[in-house]
Amino acid sequence: MLPAHVCVILLSATVPNTIEFADWLGRTHQRKVYVVTTYKRPVPLQHYLYTGKGGSSRDNRFKILDADKWLMSAYLKAKESVADKETSNVYQKMTPAQDKTLWTGLVSHLKKHDLLPVVAFTFSRQKCDNNGANLTNLDLTTQKEKSHISLFFNKCIRYLKEPDRNIPQIVTMRDILTRGIGVHHSGILPIIKEIVEMLFQKGLIKLLFATETFAMGVNMPARTVIFDSIRKHDGKELRDLEPAEYIQMAGRAGRRGLDKEGTVIILCKLGMIPHEDNLKKMMLGKPSSLVSQFRLTYGMVLSLLRVESLSVEGMMLRSFREADHQKGMGDIKKELETVNQQLEEISRQQISSYLQPLVKFYESASSYLQARQDIMNTVFASPKVQKVLTPGRILVVTHKGHINKLALLLSQARSKQLQYKVLVLNDPSTCTDKTPNEDLFYYMLGLAQEKVFQPLGTPGHEILTVTPVDIFEISAKTLKTNPDLIIQDVEKRQMERFKDNPPGQTCVAVVQELHKLTMLANSNSNSLNKLDYWHLIIDLKVNEQGLYHNLKKLYGLKDKLIDHLPSTQIPNFEQQFSNVFERKFLEERKKNLEFKLSNASLSLYPDYENRIELLRQLCYVDNQNQVQLKGRFACEIGMNELLITELVVRNILTKLSAPEVAALLSALIYRVKSRNEPLDFDSLPADLRRGIKELTDVHQEIFRKELSLAIQTDEFQEDLNFGLVHVVYEWANNKPFAEIMQLTDVQEGIIVRCIQQLNETICDIRDAARVIIGNPELQIKMEEASTAIKRDIVFAASLYTYADGL
Repeated sequence: MLPAHVCVILLSATVPNTIEFADWLGRTHQRKVYVVTTYKRPVPLQHYLYTGKGGSSRDNRFKILDADKWLMSAYLKAKESVADKETSNVYQKMTPAQDKTLWTGLVSHLKKHDLLPVVAFTFSRQKCDNNGANLTNLDLTTQKEKSHISLFFNKCIRYLKEPDRNIPQIVTMRDILTRGIGVHHSGILPIIKEIVEMLFQKGLIKLLFATETFAMGVNMPARTVIFDSIRKHDGKELRDLEPAEYIQMAGRAGRRGLDKEGTVIILCKLGMIPHEDNLKKMMLGKPSSLVSQFRLTYGMVLSLLRVESLSVEGMMLRSFREADHQKGMGDIKKELETVNQQLEEISRQQISSYLQPLVKFYESASSYLQARQDIMNTVFASPKVQKVLTPGRILVVTHKGHINKLALLLSQARSKQLQYKVLVLNDPSTCTDKTPNEDLFYYMLGLAQEKVFQPLGTPGHEILTVTPVDIFEISAKTLKTNPDLIIQDVEKRQMERFKDNPPGQTCVAVVQELHKLTMLANSNSNSLNKLDYWHLIIDLKVNEQGLYHNLKKLYGLKDKLIDHLPSTQIPNFEQQFSNVFERKFLEERKKNLEFKLSNASLSLYPDYENRIELLRQLCYVDNQNQVQLKGRFACEIGMNELLITELVVRNILTKLSAPEVAALLSALIYRVKSRNEPLDFDSLPADLRRGIKELTDVHQEIFRKELSLAIQTDEFQEDLNFGLVHVVYEWANNKPFAEIMQLTDVQEGIIVRCIQQLNETICDIRDAARVIIGNPELQIKMEEASTAIKRDIVFAASLYTYADGL
C-alpha cells in the first residue's frame, strides 16, 4: 500500500533477523533493500554490579563485562562483598528508608566519579514516583541551574489555568526538578513529561527515574544507566529481562561526542546478586527474532472488502507473518509441476477393479495414520505413558524397512523431540533395507500384516532410534536386562576393528528371549492378545483433557481400518499395493501442494473465515461479502467497531446525555487495572446505569458469538472496564481536574491519555453519524460530548509545537 516513490530508512539496535526482514520487504515492494550493519558501538559500554547499601559500602561497584568479555573474577568479588552480610529471601522488599540510603550513597558515588547524568530504569510507575519523592535530601543542581529550571517550568505551564497549575503532581514535580531529579512514565501528565524531556536534553536533570518506555524511540542518552532490577512483570509473569530489552535500555548509556564510554550499573539490593547464567544470557544472549504481530480486525476486513484493488487474502499473504510461505511458493510450484507430470504418466494405466478394495484400504489407513501423527507425541509425553516406557518394555514398531517388529526398549534418547532406542530382530540371510519409499508406505504395510516380523533362520539384531509415531503397540511384557551393556556391545561391534566379534552374553540372551516372544505372538494360540498389548484409554488410563476425545476418535478409525484388512490378504500384496500407493500418494501430494498455493493455507485464513461468518450473522456483510450500511459505519470507527456500531444501531447512545455518553464510552477505552473499590453504580444517574447494563449485554452477546466461532479475541477486549466512568462523567460536567483526581487512585497521565483517546472515538462516531447514516441527533450528541471533555489541562497543547520556543 506504500507508494512506490516513498523511500524508507529502518533503524534497529536489537533485530537479529535483519536479512530475513529485508528480503520480505524487498519482495513485497519489488525494491532493492540495502542492509548496513555495524558491530561496534561508537561509545563502548562498561557493565557493573553495585552491591553497596550506602555508608561505607557506597563504592562497591564491580565491572563484570568489558567489551563483551565476561569478567568472572569481578563477579566473584561482588559475591564476596555481600558474603558476610545477611542476605534476604526473594520475596523480601527494601523499606523506603533502605531505598533512600542506597540511592543517596549511590548518587554520591556517581557524583564522585563524574558519572552523572544518569537514567535509572525502574519497572513500576509507583516505584518511580516513590524514588523521586523520597530523595528529599538530594540536591544535584547549582543555584544558577535552579533558577533556569524554575523559569523554564513556569514558562511551560503559563498556559494552564490557575487551578491546574496547583495539581499535586505538578507541585511535586516542580520541587524535585529544581533539585535535578526527574520522573518519566505513562502516569505523568503529558505536559510534565515534555518538560522533563526538555530539561534532560539540556543537561539540567542529573537523575531521572523512568520506566522502559523512555528507552523506546526517544534519543536521550545519558552518561550512566542504572537498572533498579533486572526482573519485570510483563502482564503474565515476573521474569528476567530479555537480551533485546536489556540492550535497548543499556544502550542509553554513553553520549556520542561527550563520553569516552557509557556505564551500565545493575543494583544488587539486599545482597541478592543475580545468578551468573542469568546475567550472561541477558547481557551476551542473542536478541529474539523479529516476529510479525499482524492480526485481523473487523475494521480491516470491512475496509478491504470495500476496495476492489485490494483483498484481505492479499494483505495476509504480503504480511511478514507469511514471509516463509511466500518465499517458498516458487519451489512449491515447481514440485507441483513434477507431481502433475508423474500423475499424467501413471494415469495412462487404470487401477483394475480387482485392486479397488486396496484403494479403500489406503484411504482408511491414511486417515488413521494422520490422526496418529497428530497426537502421538502428546500421548507419549503423558505422565501415564512415560511411567511405563522404561527399559525392558516390549513394543511393536515400524521404522523404514523394519516393518511390524517386536522391539525391546533400551532407553529414551536425549533430544528436543521424543526418541527411543530399541533393539529389534533382523534376518541376516536377507537384506533388511527395502527399496526406499515413503514412511507412510512402510506404516501401511505394517498395518496390513497380521503377524509380527519373524526371522527365517538364526535371528540377527539391530538398534534403531524411533519416534512415538513409529511405535504401534505397547506390551505389558518386559524383559529384565542391562540396556547400557547391550548398547555398548552393539556400538562396539559397529567399529571396524571389532565388527567380527561375537555378541556379548547379555545381548545373546535378550535376542533369544525376543525371538521366543516373536514366535509366541505368531503362534496359532486362541489368545487374541498374546503379548498383552495395552489399550491407551482402558489399560493406561490416558484421559487427560483433550487427549481422551482424540484417542477415542483414533480407536474409531482403527476399527474402520480393521474392516478393510481382508482386502490385503491377496497374493503378492506388497507389489500390488505399491502401484496403488504410488498413485494415491501422488494424488494426495497434489492436493497438499495446491492447498499450500491457495489462500486457505494462510495461517490467519481460518480466523478470516470465522470473522466473515460473524459479520454475516450481524448483517455487516451479505452472502456475497458486500459491505452493508452497518459495515460502512463500522469502517469509520477506530476501535471496538462492532460494539460501538451495535450501540448506535440500537439507539443506546442517543438516549443518554452528553456527559453520560462520554462516561459510558470510557469503558471501551480504559485498560489499566485500578486498585479502587468496585464502581458504586448507585451514585450514577439512572440513565447511565441503564446504559451500562445495555452495553454489558451487547458486549456479552458479541463475545458469545466470537467464542462459538472460535475467533481469536483480543485479550483487552474480553472485558469492559468501568474504572473511570465516574471520573469521566464528572469531568464532562465541568469539574476541575484537581477535584476528579480525588475520585480515583489512577495516575494523572493515565486519565489524560484515556480522555484524549475517548475524544478520538467520539469524533469517529460523530463523523460516521454525519457521513454514513445521516443521523443529525447522534451527530449533535457526539459534538456536545466532545466539547464537554475537550478542555483545560487534558488537552493542553504540546510544548514541542510552540512557535515562540521554550
